[in-house]
Amino acid sequence: MSQKRLESRVGKVSKVGVIKLPYWKLEFNCGPGTTRYANITMTGENKNAVEGVLYELTPKQFRILDDREGCPLFYQKMAVPLTDGRTMFTYVCMNPYYRPLPKAKADAEYMSHLLTGCNENGLVKTMKLLLGLKKAGTVQFDL
Repeated sequence: MSQKRLESRVGKVSKVGVIKLPYWKLEFNCGPGTTRYANITMTGENKNAVEGVLYELTPKQFRILDDREGCPLFYQKMAVPLTDGRTMFTYVCMNPYYRPLPKAKADAEYMSHLLTGCNENGLVKTMKLLLGLKKAGTVQFDL
């Protein structure tokens, strides 16, 4: 979600804006061993929604990001329709060998990136969710 981190990986990008994906929820249900990374899961339930940031990338930048994100082995790229008629691409972990854990360990640098992205883009709901998961002990990380 952090533009600075994204640009360190793929070069200059244009932020289109903050978006909300209805019927999806944020989980920490993918990753090797006991380390878990964020993932979005479609629930089909109206009560769920994920905040995010939409960036415009070139095909070359997508190829670079695909390599960095481990696509298609770790994450798959999925086209998701937005409520305003646009379509975005997102990375979704669909690896059947990754399972949710009662208490997941998240990398501190990774969590810092997520929290920085929340701050940069005013994603208050997601910030509260991440800090709430830490407080509950569901996702463990130190900053």
